[in-house]
Amino acid sequence: MKILKKNKNKLIRDKYGILTIKKIPSIIELKEYYQNIYWKKKYVKYSKEEVNSFELDYKLIHYFQNKRKKLKILDIGCGEGFAARYFIKQGYEYYGTDFSSDGITNHQKKFLKKINFLQCDIVNDDFFSDKKFDLIICKNVAEHVINYRKLLKNINKKLNKNGILAVIVPNEFNKIHMEYMRKNKIKNLENMPFYFPPDHIRYFNPQSLKKSIEKNTNIKIQSLMTTFPIELFMLNKNTDYYKNKKFGKSAHNLRINFNNLISKSFDENSIKLFEGFCKIGIGRQILAIGKKY
Repeated sequence: MKILKKNKNKLIRDKYGILTIKKIPSIIELKEYYQNIYWKKKYVKYSKEEVNSFELDYKLIHYFQNKRKKLKILDIGCGEGFAARYFIKQGYEYYGTDFSSDGITNHQKKFLKKINFLQCDIVNDDFFSDKKFDLIICKNVAEHVINYRKLLKNINKKLNKNGILAVIVPNEFNKIHMEYMRKNKIKNLENMPFYFPPDHIRYFNPQSLKKSIEKNTNIKIQSLMTTFPIELFMLNKNTDYYKNKKFGKSAHNLRINFNNLISKSFDENSIKLFEGFCKIGIGRQILAIGKKY
């Protein structure tokens, strides 16, 4: 598929405050990208420390389940299946969907027999239509799909009353990013180094994510968190991982070490820490936790 140049695809702000690219790819182009390009080039062999660090997101989500013994989970856009790995070990029933099966089959061979997986169009196909779920996870999906509102409507239909929705998206153009723009005299949002059309179709902040969910579903947001503020490194020329590519691995390792440190002593103070990051406007990813009423 033809990749649109950054400066040829402007961002426009919708009624929820979400920044969206003006020239959106077709469904055919997007399917081709994810089935034939995205996962084919994304296979990575993770270290044990990296795999352990991925569990922090799921511990944050699990906290809001009040230690329920039975849980039916739907993971929309399950990718490499690390949510499956975590929740199956907790004894829960897990269902996952994605455009491609490559990620989950490459990384979760040990758990494949316990994973209910369906390869499909995660927005337009009516997957697992005979089931409803107690927890729906949507991690690093909303920024990629063409019809975000339809995705939300499908989630609302599939989520049980009092069920929990967990959405994770990048926290774009946050306080540190805007300072980076000022220091580097970057005038246009489209010239920021993390602007990746057509990979990312839309760019969220905590407020726009919350508003879009609550306006399109019967789900009320209970908690807004943001993760380790790795973007802090952008503020120093020696540690700016976009300009100093060699530091990128060090920045990544620091984030992994931080996540594992928090994960080992995880409790309600961990929730307060990440909610605090969100309140002051920093943190690389947003985690929104909502409950259906």
